[in-house]
Amino acid sequence: MNRLAIAAVGLALMVGVVGLACGGGQEEPPEVPPQGIRATIPAEVPQIEEARLRQLTLEPADLPPGFELQNEAVAEEGGTIHYIAHYMNEQISPEDFVRADVPITIDVLVFLFDDEASSTAFFTTLQSSSSDALGEYTQVLRRQPEEDLGVEQKGVQAAHLQIEGLGDDSLAWQVSETVRFPDTDTDTKFVDATVCIRRGRAVGMVDIGMIDKPPPTADIETLAAKLDQHLAMALR
Repeated sequence: MNRLAIAAVGLALMVGVVGLACGGGQEEPPEVPPQGIRATIPAEVPQIEEARLRQLTLEPADLPPGFELQNEAVAEEGGTIHYIAHYMNEQISPEDFVRADVPITIDVLVFLFDDEASSTAFFTTLQSSSSDALGEYTQVLRRQPEEDLGVEQKGVQAAHLQIEGLGDDSLAWQVSETVRFPDTDTDTKFVDATVCIRRGRAVGMVDIGMIDKPPPTADIETLAAKLDQHLAMALR
């Protein structure tokens, strides 16, 4: 399963959280999108709306030196359209990842809703989620299933982060986990910091991944501010 497929699963999980908050049953999978949450992408003009989605997201020039786009997509899940992009720090070789003292991955995810009421409902549900629920979402979004990787994920810890002054609403959280690789009999700690911003009818997220330590606060704040600028310019 590639990262875009993982992201689709992560999107389904996140929308599922919103569905439960809107009264969906726990035994049946929630409808996607749930009632009151509508995508803004009309089927008859996909190219126009795809271009608009791309206006909302971070561009390669916004990222720190060394990051290169690995894959991107405008995807649809049950009528909800979103843009996702995955970047990797190409200045660091895979064998040096465990010794890297800088971020190694950056992921960007953007939603555009029909109206501000829908984006607010979506964001409010995220905001009311526990840190553990947000941690579960990050794991699904950023990691392949254990059976695909042949690794063991353990020691997962999640916590909210303080962030202010972005968009109409903003939320941030951090997730750390230890991954055991049986082939090499080694443990590696991964730490992700995610910022979610709502501005008008748009919701954007940026996730920074690092090994063994939290991403620098300055990097988190810089990328979040740039994402907020894109959201603001595209919605004028």
